[in-house]
Amino acid sequence: MKKYFVIIAIMVLCLKCMNALAQDTIVIKTVPDKGRSGMYFAKLCPKYNVEIDKHLGDVFTVYSDGKTARFAQGIFIGGKYVIPAGECVIIKTKKETDVEVVPSSSRRSSFSWSDMICPDEDMSLEAFKAKYNVKEGKYIYMLTNLSRNGGFGFTHFGGKTMKAGNFYIINTRKPTGSTGMRLPIVRGDTSAVYNLKGERVVNPKAPGIYIRNGKKFVVK
Repeated sequence: MKKYFVIIAIMVLCLKCMNALAQDTIVIKTVPDKGRSGMYFAKLCPKYNVEIDKHLGDVFTVYSDGKTARFAQGIFIGGKYVIPAGECVIIKTKKETDVEVVPSSSRRSSFSWSDMICPDEDMSLEAFKAKYNVKEGKYIYMLTNLSRNGGFGFTHFGGKTMKAGNFYIINTRKPTGSTGMRLPIVRGDTSAVYNLKGERVVNPKAPGIYIRNGKKFVVK
């Protein structure tokens, strides 16, 4: 009799876990580009680790050396982009799509850097500069839309209030009028090798199965 009670208790616990997982799963709809690229995009800055199936869309982040900025596509592992909590990314699709964002227990990350900032509440320009150390000679750019060739567009921010949910980067490139930052998309490091635990392996010599550029290969 006790055995049946234990089985029932385990089933109830599993159902609760499944319900909790379902409640945390969110769906993001990509919207049309304001430019003329014909692409659709959405912004995401998760509060917990999440995964996105690579077949649902491409996932990008932004990094900068201070003078230039580039858009790097994440490397999917096991068919999914793994996005850690607090990482600001852009999802791009070829048509309007509902992208399912699923909670992940994995600590693996497709991104090793990101210079994008996404405030979780509205703040004044002065408060933003103080919080993110925007000193003289640095300029704030805001994500506006995609460019005609499908890249992402940042334009110089000249307002007084930073909106929650918007994406910003800090750059030393001096703005000239309303010229936006139309920068090329570059893939991440496709030569990186990982084991099945998601750990990066510098020189895979031990026999086993490894992943490079989202594909498995065997070392015998």
